[in-house]
This record gives sequence, structure tokens and C-alpha cells, in this order.
Amino acid sequence: MKRLVFVVLAACLLSAMGSNTAVEATRPTAKCFDVDADFTSELTTEGCTSPLGLCASGVIKHDPLIKGPMFVSINDGAASAGMPASEPESVLSVSGERILRPRRGGTLSAHVVGIGIFGASGHLTMFDELNLITGGTGRFAGATGTLHVAGRATSPTTFAGEMSGTICMR
Repeated sequence: MKRLVFVVLAACLLSAMGSNTAVEATRPTAKCFDVDADFTSELTTEGCTSPLGLCASGVIKHDPLIKGPMFVSINDGAASAGMPASEPESVLSVSGERILRPRRGGTLSAHVVGIGIFGASGHLTMFDELNLITGGTGRFAGATGTLHVAGRATSPTTFAGEMSGTICMR
């Protein structure tokens, strides 16, 4: 009798494990892609809804997954990167949204958190950001991941930089 109970329990356990495996096999797995791109951008007021009036449009180059137009809107900022005791007022902590429109279709959305450094002239001279992928449309629907974005001014209103990270899609 004990042997029969053991066999029944073992069969139930194996059946439950098999069911779990079958369920997991039907779930789509994320496929992740490394990103290594360059970009150029320019400050713009066209389509800019930023309360700070700080938006830029640009073009991503050299990465087949995301190359194409992009738009960023900086929606919030704080002088001294939120650390007035240790950072000069020329350092601005920022947050906002970045939208990528790759040439191969869909859109990719990211939440931007970063810092901008302003020169003596009051113009942005460089910036460094972490972009948290929040989803997208088309082939980027449900996308996740992070992008590191760093740029420098090439004029008072234009910028060039690099973008690297990982984008995962289902």
C-alpha cells in the first residue's frame, strides 16, 4: 500500500512538473539585441510639449535595429543635479521621454533620466542619460531594456553622441 501511495504521489508530481513545462513552453521568450549607435540631434520647438521647452529631434545611425529618426522631450529638471551642496548649478538633473522611429518600422519608447552640463554661455555642453525602455509599437510592442546615451554639443543647438545598451523584444 505504501508503495502504491508513493507511485501515485510521484506520478502526480511528475504530471505537475510536465504541466508547468508545457505552460512555459507556450510563453514567448524575449530575444535581446545589443545596441551600438551614433546619433546627431538638434534642439527644436516643433512638436515640443516640454514644460521646460527643451526638446530635440535627431537621427540614429549605424545600428540596424534602431537607426532612424528620434525625438526627446525633457519634462522635468532640477539645478545642481539635486545635490546643491556638492554640484554647481551648471549641472541639471533631467527626466523625460525619448521616442525612436526605426526605419524598419514600429516605435520604441524610453523614459530618460540623466544629467546635463551647461557652460558659461548658458548652453548645454554635454549630457549623459540612462534610458529605460518602456515599450513601443509594432515589432517593439512590449519591449524592455536600457540604453546609455551620451552626447556633446557641436554648436549651441546641435549635438552628437553615442547610444549603447540592450533591447529585448518578445
